[in-house]
Amino acid sequence: MYEYTSDIDEPTHLYINGKAYEEPVTETPKEGTTEAWNVINLTEDNHPLHIHLGLFVVMDQTELINIDEFKACMSKLNDAIKCQMTNPGYVYHCHILDHEDNVMMRPLKIIR
Repeated sequence: MYEYTSDIDEPTHLYINGKAYEEPVTETPKEGTTEAWNVINLTEDNHPLHIHLGLFVVMDQTELINIDEFKACMSKLNDAIKCQMTNPGYVYHCHILDHEDNVMMRPLKIIR
């Protein structure tokens, strides 16, 4: 989760995985399976994540170490695994209404 800001530090775009809602689906969980997702919040706000028509459980919450190094890597590669973070037609999105209205959401396609 990342916020792009204006010159006066006001949020202009609220993205998940550095992608706009209109971009192609990148999450494709298989029906009937369980996946572990790492949700990394690079903003100063809390973003209660909500997944439509899916069940999820928060298993752990850990503070990032070397956050500046991680932000630089994500800005360059936009890939949490390559940045050393290894630990459904539906959408998932931030459930804060202002953030949701500013499209802090991504599509999700269930594979059958």
